[in-house]
Amino acid sequence: MRFFELRITIKLANDLSYEKSPEFLSANLHRAMLQDEQLKEIHKQKFLKPYSLSFLVAESGSFDFSAGENLFFNIRSFDENLLHRFCYAIEHCQKLDFEVISTKIMPVNVGYVNGIYSMTPVNITIRDPKSENRAISWRKDNSDIETLRKFIVKNLRSKFEYFSGNKLEEFDDIDIIENIIIRTNKAFAFPYKNGKIYAYKLEIYFATSKIAQDLAATALTFGVGTKNALGFGFCRKVTK
Repeated sequence: MRFFELRITIKLANDLSYEKSPEFLSANLHRAMLQDEQLKEIHKQKFLKPYSLSFLVAESGSFDFSAGENLFFNIRSFDENLLHRFCYAIEHCQKLDFEVISTKIMPVNVGYVNGIYSMTPVNITIRDPKSENRAISWRKDNSDIETLRKFIVKNLRSKFEYFSGNKLEEFDDIDIIENIIIRTNKAFAFPYKNGKIYAYKLEIYFATSKIAQDLAATALTFGVGTKNALGFGFCRKVTK
């Protein structure tokens, strides 16, 4: 399996904090998407998006971004044509809060996946145990690791079946994800639409079966967890 990755290098117009960067990048990307009819329809759909988005990354390695600084972000998809549409829309949109410096699309062969590391924090939305009608972010103080595993596997299965058109046979979650390591002591808190998104950096290790490897490739392409179109759950392979 392979996917395509679009890297976009930009220059910021104003200072920007790390915590506000997901909402900032998402808002600008959505403005660009409105310039293209196909991207506009994707933006409107409420279900799964056929791409994943990274956070902004400074070439200097800083986590607080300054006006005039060069940054980059990545968009991934199995659909190369979709990334060309993103590329054109972003390059030609006149309503962005940054200047586009360069764009490049690269094919990426997934290969065998032992584990993945979330370069951006992972958000998992679960039902509030105190209120069935309310959704909350998974946190270490309101749930447990087995619930986290269950929802990650369920989400990856939904993405795989939706985008591949193939229905998977039944399996146990432990046969897909063998281990999850939480790499941050407390959740990151990101402001978004008058609320907050809570998320953790994770390492996730997959089994060797074909189903597990298909879901690992799905995670690398479409992200882990929810809110991937905001940049959450963007992953790389663990190299060790």
